[in-house]
Amino acid sequence: MAEIFETPMSLMGYRVGRASPHSEEERRAILNEIFGSINLPFDDDASPTYRSTWGPLKSAQRLYRMAIHIQFLVDSRVGNDHRNPVARADWLNDLAWLKKTYFDTNTHAFKWPDTRVA
Repeated sequence: MAEIFETPMSLMGYRVGRASPHSEEERRAILNEIFGSINLPFDDDASPTYRSTWGPLKSAQRLYRMAIHIQFLVDSRVGNDHRNPVARADWLNDLAWLKKTYFDTNTHAFKWPDTRVA
């Protein structure tokens, strides 16, 4: 199986932390665009199976994939690096925003991801 180097979220410009060129408002606009995009961008080596995990636009599957990706980043070595608190805070705030904006307003067949406390 080929390794995925960039997710659709990254390819669509989603960045956090001090090095991010985006304000909170701009990040939220990017998240809205990712959630509602008909055709997500993928690396050329992304398998059809991986592509299908992102689901159709505005679906519970797309929301779940976005949420678990951000959860992975929060819980990763990078997200738990005490030298990078701004990125972790941005990810947690964006995850909470996604939940409030899309998850809490609808009924979904999945449990919202929870992050570990560092």
